[in-house]
Amino acid sequence: MKITAITGGIGSGKSVVSEMLRTMGYPVYDCDSRAKVIMDGDEEIKQAIATQICGDAIDADGNIDRKRLGAVVFADAILLELLNSIVHGAVRADFRRQALSVYGLRLLCFMRAVLTDLLMMYGKCLLLKS
Repeated sequence: MKITAITGGIGSGKSVVSEMLRTMGYPVYDCDSRAKVIMDGDEEIKQAIATQICGDAIDADGNIDRKRLGAVVFADAILLELLNSIVHGAVRADFRRQALSVYGLRLLCFMRAVLTDLLMMYGKCLLLKS
């Protein structure tokens, strides 16, 4: 499998490049978007957030209060690392499923936070950095 990882800071053009690649017919796995979908739909992740990070980051309807969660984890590096460890494992598993079942042999991915894990899983990657 060949993976092209697109990384860069806020406003560097990752989304623009990804959209260009989609237009050219390349599949793009957007780790950031998938992480949000996974977090919203996974009760175990929500339970882990509530019990290990911040109980009031999950509202009465079971939705993640991202503003509250962000305020907590961005003020505490240890809690941010814990949140990343909870979410990144689920994103890696989703990436594997998508790569095998949907994308076949070509897959483009971007997200700085998970990039190191993907490199360790799949070895060689072409990195497009801004």
